[in-house]
Amino acid sequence: YQESIRRPSSAHINNLLVYVADNVSEIITGAYTGDLEFAMDGVLTIQSIFECSKRISDDSSDAKAATTSFGKKLSDVSHKLLKEHWPEETKMNKSNVGKLLTLFLEHSTDRMSSLTSLVNDVLLELPHTEKCKGPVENYPTCSSSSFGSYYTVVISYLW
Repeated sequence: YQESIRRPSSAHINNLLVYVADNVSEIITGAYTGDLEFAMDGVLTIQSIFECSKRISDDSSDAKAATTSFGKKLSDVSHKLLKEHWPEETKMNKSNVGKLLTLFLEHSTDRMSSLTSLVNDVLLELPHTEKCKGPVENYPTCSSSSFGSYYTVVISYLW
């Protein structure tokens, strides 16, 4: 006689994944490390957890809520990292700033408001910085060197 092993439901697995994603989020946003590459590894980890959640999710409301939770988490974490003051030697480019902007907008609960804010509070502010070089006060990841990443991502979401 062999006892049957009961598999956890997708809702239960998603709850565990949410817990893991919450902890990763806390690690990368809760303490300043000054290491954007480390933060990006954490963001990509949350994104991977999100993709796993979508693969195992069924049509239950719990599974849908977990999936929505991951999207919001990705957007919130990305937004927070975009507003972070990174060390001067940190390279800002499409693989970090561009990725963060994409995740922020892709999973934003109010994409139009987020786009409006990026245009008005970031893109239109760079010319008002000293010698138009930035960084923008509220979004220090936007400077003359990362402007192309901001512009490209914002324009792609406006279409």
